[in-house]
Formats: sequence, C-alpha cells, structure tokens
Amino acid sequence: MKRLLAFLGISVALTAVAWAAMIRPGEPAPILYVAPLYVQVCQEEAMAGFTPEQRRAAEFVCAQPHSFWIAEWIASPAEFLEEIFAGAEAAGAIPTIVLYNIPGRDCSLYAAQEGVVTSADYLRWIGSVADAIGNHHVSIILEPDALAQIATVPDCMAALGWQEERLRLIAFAASMLGENPNAKVYIDAGNAAWVGARQMAGLLARAGIEHAAGFALNVSNRVSTTDSILYGHEISNLVGNKGFVIDTSRNGAGLPSLEGEAMWCNPPTEALGDLPTFDTGDPLIHAFLWVKAPGESDGECLDSPEEHRGPPAGDIWPERLQSLFERSVYAQ
Repeated sequence: MKRLLAFLGISVALTAVAWAAMIRPGEPAPILYVAPLYVQVCQEEAMAGFTPEQRRAAEFVCAQPHSFWIAEWIASPAEFLEEIFAGAEAAGAIPTIVLYNIPGRDCSLYAAQEGVVTSADYLRWIGSVADAIGNHHVSIILEPDALAQIATVPDCMAALGWQEERLRLIAFAASMLGENPNAKVYIDAGNAAWVGARQMAGLLARAGIEHAAGFALNVSNRVSTTDSILYGHEISNLVGNKGFVIDTSRNGAGLPSLEGEAMWCNPPTEALGDLPTFDTGDPLIHAFLWVKAPGESDGECLDSPEEHRGPPAGDIWPERLQSLFERSVYAQ
C-alpha cells in the first residue's frame, strides 16, 4: 500500500479551510469533504489482515478528512481532479490538494526524490493543473519542504543550481494558481523546529507570498499545534498578516526530544493531533488539516534505533497506525 490512499496507489485526502470571506450572508458554512470511495476502500483494506485493535484505529482514521497529493505518480492530474471536484461539489464541500512535484524535490535526501526534471516541465505541469482546477473551490498546499530546503540544504541546492530557480518556480505557481478567485494557495513554510521565522518570511517574500492566501506549516511533521501557532503568528507579522494552515495529523504528542534522523523518522511516541477543521478560533489560522496520512511510514529509518524502523516510505504500517490512535485523546 502506497501514499495515503495507499489502497488506490495514491495519497488521498480532503478537508476544508476558513472560507468565510467567500460565503454570502445566510449561506451555510463549508464542510469538510470526506471522499466516500476513500472511506470505503480504506476501511475494507483494514479488514484484511489487521488485528481488531488495528481495525479500530483504521476505521477512525479512515473516516477523517485528509489531503489529495498530486505528483508524478498521478498519471493524469486532470482526470484525478475531475473526480475530486465532482465528489466535493456533490457533497457541498471544499477539497484540499497538495502539489509536490518541483524539480530536485527532496534534494536527493530521503524518500521523496524525483519530481519533474526541468523548469520547463514544471511550468507545463503547473499550467495543466491550473487548467484542470479552473474556477473550482479548492485549497492548495504548494510544494512541501521546498523553501525550507533552500535554507537548510544550501550545498545541494547550489549544486543543482536551484536556489533562485526554485523561488521563481514557486512564485510562478502561486501566481498562476491564485488567478482562480475560488482557490486558496498556501506556500509551504516548513515548521517551527526547522527554519527561523525571519528567514522563512524572507523566503516567502521571494517566493510570491503576495499571490497566495497564506502559508502552510508542519506538513508531515510533529511540532505541537501550540508551537506551530506561535511560529505562524511570528511569520504572519512579517509577511503582511497572511493566514496559515497547520498539519496536525501526527503532532498530538509534540516534537520528540531526539536528535538527527530519529527526530523525524517514525518516532515511536507520535500521536494523532487536532482533528481537521476550518473552525480554529483564530482568524489567522485558516485550518487544521491532516496532510500527512496517519499510519504511513516515513521510511525504513536505518540510521535510527530499532523501534523507528518500519516499511518503505509511503507504506501503511498497521502497528504504527494503532499506536498513533491509542496514544491520542480519541482512544479514551
């Protein structure tokens, strides 16, 4: 099983954001979209080979909104998005998609290498995605890790010749996708334990934050919601009070007190975080989202202690899915 909707070969999930500015007086608030096919296939998969405890965890997680990841493993983004929008609009809901295909994507570091090869490829790909989105209502998380890697992996980025080019590509994507008045674009801004707020604000400014609704924090990470909110407000103050979204899928226990790979690669203390919602109680926080699929392995983690070692990145790990749920408040 691979990539969140591992059961369909892709990482699928949906949610809604704070769309109050788009709602006319008297209209109902937008709802979180949970794709019926996702729930059905996810839960059916959990019935095969899972223990009763693992099935209980899977049934809870499968029923929550997540996020649709679109990258090179989606052969036809247009067809994929057509299905997403048909289901979301029938349900009166707003989907969230994650675009994750920039050249040199993971700087050849970990499990998410590849992406498209050239800038021209990326520009064409973004254009095709923008055309497929059209004027549909959608939230878009743009290129997880891309900006933070400029700050933290400078040698690799310089060797690839991607530092300024990556900023240009993200700015282009934010501008093109933002032309849809019904889209909210959030440029990924790493997390509170990765890049300082002032440095990240500078990168966001160079990456076209003025074209976006805001920025995304903590994607696939475990920084606590409280720390993420403080970090988000600090950045927001430096980029014109832009709003932000937070990935809360695995941050219920906060960031583990570990070093190196062990801090981010399948830490055994992780727990489910806040449920996805656009009702955050803070006008700057547009949503809590489950962007990363809970129970999806970060990789084999061979440089970490035994309890971190799991299946290849993207595979669903039943034992970890169970512990994520059982360590959370939702198992009580």
